[in-house]
Amino acid sequence: MEEKLGLLRAAGLDTAAGIACTGSPEKYSAALRRFAESSGENTAETEDLLAAGDIEGFGIKVHAMKSNAKMIGASELAGAYERLEVAAERGDTALIAAETGKTLEAHHALAGRILPITGVTVESAAPALTAAEASETAEKLLAALDDFDDELSAELARKLSGFPFDPGSHALLDTVRHCISEFDYDSAAENVKQLKEELR
Repeated sequence: MEEKLGLLRAAGLDTAAGIACTGSPEKYSAALRRFAESSGENTAETEDLLAAGDIEGFGIKVHAMKSNAKMIGASELAGAYERLEVAAERGDTALIAAETGKTLEAHHALAGRILPITGVTVESAAPALTAAEASETAEKLLAALDDFDDELSAELARKLSGFPFDPGSHALLDTVRHCISEFDYDSAAENVKQLKEELR
Protein backbone atom coordinates (compact mmCIF):
# COMPACT_ATOMS: atom_id res chain seq x y z
CA MET A 1 0.00 0.00 0.00
CA GLU A 2 2.83 2.41 0.83
CA GLU A 3 4.29 1.95 -2.65
CA LYS A 4 0.89 2.77 -4.19
CA LEU A 5 0.57 5.85 -1.98
CA GLY A 6 4.02 6.98 -3.11
CA LEU A 7 2.94 6.69 -6.75
CA LEU A 8 -0.23 8.62 -6.03
CA ARG A 9 1.75 11.39 -4.33
CA ALA A 10 4.01 11.51 -7.38
CA ALA A 11 0.87 11.94 -9.51
CA GLY A 12 0.08 15.08 -7.50
CA LEU A 13 -2.33 13.82 -4.86
CA ASP A 14 -2.34 14.65 -1.15
CA THR A 15 -2.92 11.08 -0.02
CA ALA A 16 -3.04 11.96 3.70
CA ALA A 17 -5.89 14.40 3.04
CA GLY A 18 -7.65 11.82 0.87
CA ILE A 19 -7.46 9.11 3.53
CA ALA A 20 -8.62 11.56 6.20
CA CYS A 21 -11.56 12.56 4.01
CA THR A 22 -12.65 9.03 3.10
CA GLY A 23 -11.93 7.43 6.48
CA SER A 24 -9.52 4.61 5.62
CA PRO A 25 -6.96 3.49 3.02
CA GLU A 26 -9.46 0.96 1.66
CA LYS A 27 -12.19 3.57 1.21
CA TYR A 28 -9.64 5.96 -0.30
CA SER A 29 -8.65 3.31 -2.84
CA ALA A 30 -12.32 2.79 -3.76
CA ALA A 31 -12.81 6.56 -4.15
CA LEU A 32 -9.79 6.73 -6.46
CA ARG A 33 -11.20 3.98 -8.67
CA ARG A 34 -14.59 5.68 -8.87
CA PHE A 35 -12.96 9.00 -9.74
CA ALA A 36 -10.84 7.48 -12.51
CA GLU A 37 -13.52 5.21 -13.98
CA SER A 38 -16.22 7.93 -14.04
CA SER A 39 -13.94 10.58 -15.54
CA GLY A 40 -15.29 10.37 -19.08
CA GLU A 41 -18.92 10.35 -18.03
CA ASN A 42 -18.53 13.26 -15.61
CA THR A 43 -16.52 15.51 -17.93
CA ALA A 44 -18.91 14.83 -20.82
CA GLU A 45 -21.93 15.71 -18.65
CA THR A 46 -20.25 18.93 -17.57
CA GLU A 47 -19.61 19.90 -21.19
CA ASP A 48 -23.19 19.05 -22.15
CA LEU A 49 -24.59 21.33 -19.42
CA LEU A 50 -22.34 24.17 -20.57
CA ALA A 51 -23.22 23.65 -24.23
CA ALA A 52 -26.93 23.76 -23.33
CA GLY A 53 -26.41 27.06 -21.50
CA ASP A 54 -27.60 25.51 -18.22
CA ILE A 55 -25.40 27.55 -15.91
CA GLU A 56 -27.35 26.53 -12.81
CA GLY A 57 -26.97 22.83 -13.66
CA PHE A 58 -23.33 23.45 -14.56
CA GLY A 59 -22.75 25.02 -11.15
CA ILE A 60 -24.30 22.02 -9.39
CA LYS A 61 -22.18 19.63 -11.44
CA VAL A 62 -18.86 21.40 -10.85
CA HIS A 63 -19.69 21.56 -7.12
CA ALA A 64 -19.95 17.75 -7.14
CA MET A 65 -16.73 17.49 -9.17
CA LYS A 66 -15.00 19.76 -6.62
CA SER A 67 -16.13 17.45 -3.82
CA ASN A 68 -14.90 14.37 -5.69
CA ALA A 69 -11.51 15.98 -6.29
CA LYS A 70 -11.18 16.98 -2.62
CA MET A 71 -12.08 13.43 -1.57
CA ILE A 72 -9.05 11.99 -3.37
CA GLY A 73 -6.67 14.77 -2.32
CA ALA A 74 -6.55 16.54 -5.69
CA SER A 75 -6.45 20.01 -4.15
CA GLU A 76 -5.37 21.88 -7.29
CA LEU A 77 -8.17 20.37 -9.35
CA ALA A 78 -10.66 21.00 -6.53
CA GLY A 79 -9.59 24.64 -6.52
CA ALA A 80 -10.17 24.91 -10.26
CA TYR A 81 -13.67 23.47 -9.87
CA GLU A 82 -14.36 25.85 -6.98
CA ARG A 83 -13.49 28.81 -9.22
CA LEU A 84 -15.95 27.49 -11.81
CA GLU A 85 -18.60 27.01 -9.12
CA VAL A 86 -18.22 30.60 -7.93
CA ALA A 87 -18.27 31.83 -11.53
CA ALA A 88 -21.53 29.95 -12.11
CA GLU A 89 -23.06 31.52 -9.00
CA ARG A 90 -22.06 34.97 -10.28
CA GLY A 91 -23.07 34.28 -13.88
CA ASP A 92 -19.50 34.94 -15.00
CA THR A 93 -19.74 33.19 -18.37
CA ALA A 94 -16.45 34.68 -19.58
CA LEU A 95 -14.48 32.97 -16.82
CA ILE A 96 -16.43 29.75 -17.33
CA ALA A 97 -15.65 29.77 -21.05
CA ALA A 98 -11.97 30.45 -20.39
CA GLU A 99 -11.43 27.90 -17.61
CA THR A 100 -13.75 24.94 -18.21
CA GLY A 101 -11.85 23.28 -21.07
CA LYS A 102 -8.47 23.20 -19.34
CA THR A 103 -10.06 22.13 -16.04
CA LEU A 104 -11.79 19.16 -17.67
CA GLU A 105 -8.59 18.31 -19.53
CA ALA A 106 -6.70 18.31 -16.21
CA HIS A 107 -9.39 16.07 -14.72
CA HIS A 108 -9.10 13.62 -17.60
CA ALA A 109 -5.29 13.63 -17.41
CA LEU A 110 -5.33 12.98 -13.66
CA ALA A 111 -7.74 10.08 -14.13
CA GLY A 112 -5.36 8.63 -16.70
CA ARG A 113 -2.48 8.78 -14.20
CA ILE A 114 -4.57 7.23 -11.43
CA LEU A 115 -6.00 4.29 -13.40
CA PRO A 116 -2.85 2.13 -13.57
CA ILE A 117 -1.99 2.89 -9.94
CA THR A 118 -5.39 1.75 -8.68
CA GLY A 119 -4.90 -1.62 -10.32
CA VAL A 120 -7.44 -1.20 -13.10
CA THR A 121 -6.26 -2.99 -16.22
CA VAL A 122 -5.19 -0.46 -18.81
CA GLU A 123 -5.57 -1.60 -22.37
CA SER A 124 -2.92 -1.01 -24.99
CA ALA A 125 -3.33 2.06 -27.15
CA ALA A 126 -5.40 1.61 -30.28
CA PRO A 127 -3.63 2.08 -33.63
CA ALA A 128 -3.79 5.62 -34.99
CA LEU A 129 -6.67 6.37 -37.35
CA THR A 130 -7.11 8.99 -40.05
CA ALA A 131 -10.34 10.99 -40.14
CA ALA A 132 -11.62 8.80 -43.00
CA GLU A 133 -10.80 5.59 -41.12
CA ALA A 134 -12.40 6.95 -37.96
CA SER A 135 -15.54 7.93 -39.86
CA GLU A 136 -15.77 4.43 -41.36
CA THR A 137 -15.24 2.90 -37.91
CA ALA A 138 -17.98 5.11 -36.46
CA GLU A 139 -20.38 3.91 -39.17
CA LYS A 140 -19.56 0.28 -38.36
CA LEU A 141 -20.04 1.04 -34.68
CA LEU A 142 -23.50 2.46 -35.32
CA ALA A 143 -24.41 -0.68 -37.27
CA ALA A 144 -23.10 -2.91 -34.45
CA LEU A 145 -25.11 -0.94 -31.91
CA ASP A 146 -28.20 -1.28 -34.07
CA ASP A 147 -27.62 -5.06 -34.03
CA PHE A 148 -27.15 -5.04 -30.21
CA ASP A 149 -23.73 -6.61 -30.70
CA ASP A 150 -21.99 -5.56 -27.49
CA GLU A 151 -18.74 -7.41 -28.18
CA LEU A 152 -18.22 -5.89 -31.63
CA SER A 153 -19.42 -2.49 -30.41
CA ALA A 154 -16.86 -2.49 -27.59
CA GLU A 155 -14.06 -3.43 -29.98
CA LEU A 156 -15.03 -0.75 -32.52
CA ALA A 157 -15.27 1.88 -29.78
CA ARG A 158 -11.78 0.91 -28.62
CA LYS A 159 -10.54 1.16 -32.21
CA LEU A 160 -12.13 4.59 -32.55
CA SER A 161 -10.00 5.84 -29.65
CA GLY A 162 -7.07 5.76 -32.08
CA PHE A 163 -8.29 9.01 -33.65
CA PRO A 164 -6.85 12.18 -32.04
CA PHE A 165 -10.12 13.69 -30.86
CA ASP A 166 -10.03 16.85 -28.76
CA PRO A 167 -10.29 16.27 -24.96
CA GLY A 168 -14.04 16.88 -24.90
CA SER A 169 -14.67 14.36 -27.64
CA HIS A 170 -12.39 11.83 -25.97
CA ALA A 171 -14.59 12.21 -22.89
CA LEU A 172 -17.64 11.65 -25.10
CA LEU A 173 -16.05 8.48 -26.47
CA ASP A 174 -15.51 7.32 -22.88
CA THR A 175 -19.24 7.83 -22.35
CA VAL A 176 -19.95 5.71 -25.44
CA ARG A 177 -17.86 2.89 -24.02
CA HIS A 178 -19.58 3.17 -20.66
CA CYS A 179 -23.01 3.03 -22.33
CA ILE A 180 -21.97 -0.10 -24.23
CA SER A 181 -20.84 -1.75 -20.99
CA GLU A 182 -24.29 -0.94 -19.55
CA PHE A 183 -26.05 -2.23 -22.71
CA ASP A 184 -27.49 1.26 -23.29
CA TYR A 185 -27.22 1.05 -27.06
CA ASP A 186 -29.52 4.01 -27.82
CA SER A 187 -27.47 6.44 -25.73
CA ALA A 188 -24.25 5.05 -27.15
CA ALA A 189 -25.52 5.57 -30.70
CA GLU A 190 -26.56 9.17 -29.99
CA ASN A 191 -23.09 9.94 -28.66
CA VAL A 192 -21.40 8.27 -31.64
CA LYS A 193 -23.47 10.50 -33.94
CA GLN A 194 -22.11 13.53 -32.06
CA LEU A 195 -18.57 12.25 -32.49
CA LYS A 196 -19.11 11.88 -36.22
CA GLU A 197 -19.70 15.63 -36.46
CA GLU A 198 -16.03 16.21 -35.57
CA LEU A 199 -14.99 13.87 -38.37
CA ARG A 200 -16.75 15.78 -41.13
